[in-house]
Amino acid sequence: MVSADVWDLCAGTGAVGLEALSWGASRCVFVDRNPRSTAFIRSFLREHGAVDAAAVITGDVRKYITPRVPKPDLVFVDPPYGMEDLYRWVEGLQWRTILKPGGAVFVEYGSEPVLETGWELRSYGDSYLKYLFTNGSE
Repeated sequence: MVSADVWDLCAGTGAVGLEALSWGASRCVFVDRNPRSTAFIRSFLREHGAVDAAAVITGDVRKYITPRVPKPDLVFVDPPYGMEDLYRWVEGLQWRTILKPGGAVFVEYGSEPVLETGWELRSYGDSYLKYLFTNGSE
């Protein structure tokens, strides 16, 4: 986690990204479509002197991930469980080209997802975490 570039997508309260920063991530980009969520994250960052280590974007994550943005080491995605179209979009991304070599993406689900080749799955109570680690030489 130390010096990692992290994305917290569908960030909500930003808990995952804020935790990443507390563990030594060098930068975190928070993206959420809810202005109240991003206002909360900005306020928390200001109160804790971490504004320079973060970018907070209010908007649709589908508009954020483009070839122009710097590649992250770690990505956490936690869409609202009912947004099937967003889950399909996330699952259709070519994460190995989006992440830095040796990076990882974690996606939270409310029901057991289909597991594609290369992905792994863990269950935590009623939630599932699907994740992919890229090869360090990719």
